Amino acid sequence: MMETESDSKHENLVDEASEEDIKWRNDWAEVFALLHQAKMESRASEFVEAMVTLRKNADTLQRQRETVKKSCEQLLHTAYREALQAHLKAMMGEVSAGVSPEVAEASAKTVEELSARVRASKTSVAVA
Repeated sequence: MMETESDSKHENLVDEASEEDIKWRNDWAEVFALLHQAKMESRASEFVEAMVTLRKNADTLQRQRETVKKSCEQLLHTAYREALQAHLKAMMGEVSAGVSPEVAEASAKTVEELSARVRASKTSVAVA
């Protein structure tokens, strides 16, 4: 099975995160060992609580960042479709002068179908 570019990027991110996590854990293990040697277990517990809270906050922020990123992508696609629709309407207006009524009607139908798609995508973006 061939590996896609997105799979490769995902694996690289996982590898980087794993290396980062390993370093983070090693650093904390060293600190906790020093605190234990100094008989500062209660202070170590305070650090653990703070660390867990910070990690949870970081995870929440990462999920929020991904949501914003996806929303921006959807907004870009919607803007592109609307710009394309406006361009097609302008082109239709330019070329409809001097064409038969059947061609003008077919063009109007096509633009209306595209408009319906744009409206549908606006609704799906608003719901997301």
